[in-house]
Formats: sequence, C-alpha cells, structure tokens
Amino acid sequence: LENLVPLFFVEQKAGWSKIQARQITRYGIRDVKKIVFEYLFGLKKFDLHLLKLKKREINTDIRNLEKELEFKTNYILSLGNATVSNDKLIINKIGFGAYEINELISILENTLKEKEDIIKQIYDEKDAFDSFANSKRDKLREYLNTKHLLLEKSKQLTNEINSYNNYIAKIEMNKKKNRQLEKIEKINLDLNITTCPICDSKIDISDGNHCNLCKSDTTNVSTASENLLFLEDEKSSFIKILKNRELELEKTNQSIKDVKSKEEHLTKMLDYQMKTYLGQEIQKLRDLVREIDSIYSEILKYKDLFTQWEGLNPLTNGIDKLNSEKKQIEEKIKEYQKSSTDEQILEIIRSYFISNSKALHLFTANNSFTDRIKLEESDGYTPSLEIYDLNNISSSSDYIRIILSYYLALLQTSVELSEINRIKYPNVLIFDEPKQQNLDNIDIENLIKTIEKIPDSDEWQIILTTYNPNEKQLFEKYIQYEMKHKNDFLLKRIN
Repeated sequence: LENLVPLFFVEQKAGWSKIQARQITRYGIRDVKKIVFEYLFGLKKFDLHLLKLKKREINTDIRNLEKELEFKTNYILSLGNATVSNDKLIINKIGFGAYEINELISILENTLKEKEDIIKQIYDEKDAFDSFANSKRDKLREYLNTKHLLLEKSKQLTNEINSYNNYIAKIEMNKKKNRQLEKIEKINLDLNITTCPICDSKIDISDGNHCNLCKSDTTNVSTASENLLFLEDEKSSFIKILKNRELELEKTNQSIKDVKSKEEHLTKMLDYQMKTYLGQEIQKLRDLVREIDSIYSEILKYKDLFTQWEGLNPLTNGIDKLNSEKKQIEEKIKEYQKSSTDEQILEIIRSYFISNSKALHLFTANNSFTDRIKLEESDGYTPSLEIYDLNNISSSSDYIRIILSYYLALLQTSVELSEINRIKYPNVLIFDEPKQQNLDNIDIENLIKTIEKIPDSDEWQIILTTYNPNEKQLFEKYIQYEMKHKNDFLLKRIN
C-alpha cells in the first residue's frame, strides 16, 4: 500500500500533489484501505479525507510557528526583564518601576534631556576657567612636543654610539691580525727559512694571495706595520667621536628629565586649578557624563528590543491566519454528510454482495445471516456482521466465498454505475484457481452464472484459471487458452 497508494492520488483531477500522495501513507492500513475505497468509488467522503489531511498540515504549521514565537518571546523577555500584558511589552526597571516599553523610552529620553541641560549650564560656567587654563594647556603641549623630539634624538644618538663601538671592535680585530702577520714576517727574515724542516720542500712566502704559514691575505700593498699605524690612528678618531656622542647623549637625557619634570609640574598645577576653580562641579560633570552615556545606551537597547517585539507580528498574524483557515476546515468537516450518491453506491455494493453470497451458498445453515451483513466504514468498507466475525471465519471455503462475492460486487457496481464519472474502479478481476479452496462444482457454476449476468461490454474483464480437467465443460465456451502438457507455458520462447 505504501508504494501503491501514491499512484492512485497523483492524478491531477483528484486534487492531490505528489507530496500529499506521500503524506497519505501516514495513515494506518485500515484508514488507507478506506481512503483507497472511497477514491475508487468516488465517494464524497474522499473530500473529507482531503480536509482532514489539510487540517493536519495546518496543525503542524501552527505548532512550528507557535514554538518559534514562544522561543523569540522568551528571549526578548529575558533580555529586557520584561512581562507581557494585553499584548504589550512591560519593562520592570529598577528605580523607575513597571512601564510599557514605549512609555519607558519616552521617560528615559526626558531624563536624558534634563541631564544634558545641566551639563550645558556647567559648561557655561566652565568657559571662564577654560580661557585661563588654555594657555597652560598650550604650554603643556609644547613640553610634550619637546619631549618627543628629545626622545627621538636620544634614540638616534644611542644607535650612533652602538655603531662606533662596533667599528672600534672591528679595528681591534684587524690590529690583532696585522700583529700576527708582522711576527711572521720577522721570523722569516731572522731565520731565512726557505725549505720545510720536515719534508725539505721549498717554502714560498705566499701561495697565491695567502701566506702559507698564517693563511693571511697577501694582496695588501701596505705592510703589516703600516696597517697597524693606520688602524691605531683610525681607532683614536672613532674614540674621540664616540666620547662626543656619549656626552651629547648625556646632555639630551638630562634635557628629557628637565622637560618631564616641567610637564609633571604643569599637570599637577592644572589638576590643582581644576579642583580650586570648579571643585565639585567638575566631579558632577563627570558623573553626569557617565549617567548620560548609560541612559543613552539603555534607550538604544529598549528601542532595539521594541523593534524585535514588533518583528513578532508576522508570526502572530501567520498563526491567526492558519487558525482561521483551520476553523473554516473544521466547519466544513462538521457540516459534512454523505451524499445521496454515496448512499446509492454503498447500497448497490452491499446488495450485490448479499446476492453473490447467497449464490455461493454462504451461511447455508442460516441464510438470514447474509441479509444482515453491512459494509464496515471504519474497516475500509469491508463486510461485517454484528453476531459473527467474518474476518476470523474458520471455514476456508466460506472465506473464499466472501472474497469472491465482495470483489465481484465491486466490479458489478462499477459497471452498473458507469455513468457516474467519479468512479475509478479498474473493472479487472483475476480469480486464480478459486476451487482449490474447497469450492464444489455447484459454487463454481453459480459463480460463472453470476458473471454471465454482468452486461457484456469492453469496459470490464474477468480472468479465471483452473487446473481440474473435470471442470472443462463448465468453462467450455469461455476458454481462451489451454495448456495441454507439462512443457506448455503461457510465455514461450520465439524460435
């Protein structure tokens, strides 16, 4: 059913979308059988199922919107320490009391204006002091600029001193190498070594551009002694420059200390003047500025909160709209009644079923039982009997009689009411060896006679199979194909 039911309802004329066709499988098996039956026989109650399904979808949408509305409402209430009264957002603010949010915003804006007026008055009184203090501030800015320049100069001098110290260190290294070279040259002159004392090989003063013994560079034009004199002279020059820079750095650092001292003195003087000339008014001004910042921040917060609160209206309107639509559907469901055509269809099915059951000798011991059979709407319009459970009937032959009678009644009704365009029963039945369920020849013969009574047309078809050769005479004029040996099949290979 889960796979087949959507095939019934995808038809556009039935008013179902593919999504609805899938949703119908959410019903229980009995409900699905009932819906399929009502669809096949065009009962108006099929429309009722559409309404119920639509109501179920609306209920789901309402629940989702209500959850979203509840979540956002609780979030807003927690942000503002708020409650709701008559759909109005009420803020309970410490020091103010409980107010509707727009009223509280108005109160805060008035409070903000009052404090801004007080600040303006303080600033008017402060103008006189500012003209006196401005010259001091200008002087303070001058000290700050001077200090900045001196700090930059100190930094530059420090870098220069470090550079000269590096130069002097390199000179010392060069002096050391040249002293070693000078010693080598003296040894060579004093000893006049021309061959190696170990291997007697001839020794040159240099090999290429380097000495064989000390490996020093021998490309210099000047001698080691001349280099030492030059390096010593260069070192003396750098030491003089270094001392001048160190002295200049010391003076600069002292100037920085002096400027810092003047800056600190002037800052203390300005602070003292602030307290002397304005005193508590300045402190009051500072407190007012903090209060104004706080009030303005709260005004922005409550305005944003109110915007979020107003943003809930689409959700509320959506819920109201869905509830209105749901109410209209409930009214239609409440007013629903089976049409006269519905009653006619069900009664004809029941009439044919009773007639077929009698022909197939159901309840032969008490034929009155058959007349009391009804179509159980709650169980997919299947046959039922108050005093007897047809679903758990013990006799297999009686059970097949009920099945044959019922499905034959559906086809008979569909053929008889073919002018009712809304009936969609396929008008095809297949009875696969019905006699194997212990039906006797009389029952099979009565079944054939019942089928023969259906008006002949191309609008319906019944296929019946049997394996018993003795029944051949019962179906002689209806046989369309006969398999005569064990290798005979309905489907054959083509040579």
